[in-house]
Amino acid sequence: MKNTKFSVAIVYNRKKQLTKQGTALIQIVVTLNGKRKYFTTNIYVAPDQWNERQKKIKNHPNAAARNNEIYSKIIEIENFISNQITKGQPPTLLQVENYVKQSETTDFIEWVTSESNKSNVTLKTKRGYFALLKHLREYQSGKPLLFEDVTLFFVNSFYNYLIQSVEVTTAGAYFKALKKFVRLAVNYDFIDYHKNPFNQFKIKSIEKKRDYLTDTELKQFEAVEVTTENEIIVKDMFLFSCYTGLRFIDIHTLTESDLLTHGKETYIYKKQVKTDINVNIPISSIANGKALELLKKHKTENGFFNNLSYTVVRKTLATIVKRLGINKYVTFHTARHTNATYLLNNGVSITSVQKLLGHRKIQTTMIYAETLATTIKKEIEAVKW
Repeated sequence: MKNTKFSVAIVYNRKKQLTKQGTALIQIVVTLNGKRKYFTTNIYVAPDQWNERQKKIKNHPNAAARNNEIYSKIIEIENFISNQITKGQPPTLLQVENYVKQSETTDFIEWVTSESNKSNVTLKTKRGYFALLKHLREYQSGKPLLFEDVTLFFVNSFYNYLIQSVEVTTAGAYFKALKKFVRLAVNYDFIDYHKNPFNQFKIKSIEKKRDYLTDTELKQFEAVEVTTENEIIVKDMFLFSCYTGLRFIDIHTLTESDLLTHGKETYIYKKQVKTDINVNIPISSIANGKALELLKKHKTENGFFNNLSYTVVRKTLATIVKRLGINKYVTFHTARHTNATYLLNNGVSITSVQKLLGHRKIQTTMIYAETLATTIKKEIEAVKW
């Protein structure tokens, strides 16, 4: 035991060769009784971002976090070797290697979570990261996503799932974040450079299509028979969005504290999760009080509508729409489009609709007016004079 000698140190750019990005790898070298083994930190920095004398990263936006990560790993290895020696079982380099491998994550989602928490970015950007993670977990149904599984097939499938879950522009923003993390994983050698799926996949630019339910289709949806508990909740949740224009996430996070009563009127006064803009919706008046009745019907201890996950809501909604035979691409967000179109079509001013929907710019609300104008034009042209 006393004859076991070891050291754990940091080595930068051991091969004296930079990557195409002009960076080099930081490694940890373990010397045990005269024999050496090098372990990757999966961290690459440029030469001007490395202080050789102090063995630390400098002039880097995440320098502190990266240095802590490296030195934490060194301490872990030192503790492992010391503990084994204390037990009278001095380890071999192979045992050290196995220990290091066991302590490294192989789950892409777990790694992105860790990187997101450490990222020195704006709060809005970080929220986007966490929203991306939420959709990744839902897509995987709680199963791990190994680095080796981040393939072109996965990226294509996840994108198709995403554009059915959120607006196209939102899906594009999430995918830019995903591309950033995949590129980072490539730099860390978690994903082979030649297997980077974004070498072949390009984020598609798809024109927004704001499908909405017509008056007839909305009445059909109100009358549709549902049998299971989830179908009852999803039907009413979708209708609640049609009546109020609230997004799924804002309904999902709605609590009794968001309800205010003034005189005989009850309002939803809530800051939207996506935009941080407050909305003030008179739910005891809108849709002849139907929205308020739905809230009373689905009140729970923690909120409303039993807090079903988006995945469950999406699948259940698709089943109901199929049963109705509505030949449109209907997502939960279609309810918000239905609300805006219905209000404008029935004489509510565009500025009032803007406030009810919580749009920052009236130009966003104008899109619905343009949709109506196009629909009216087509209907007029179809008339045989």
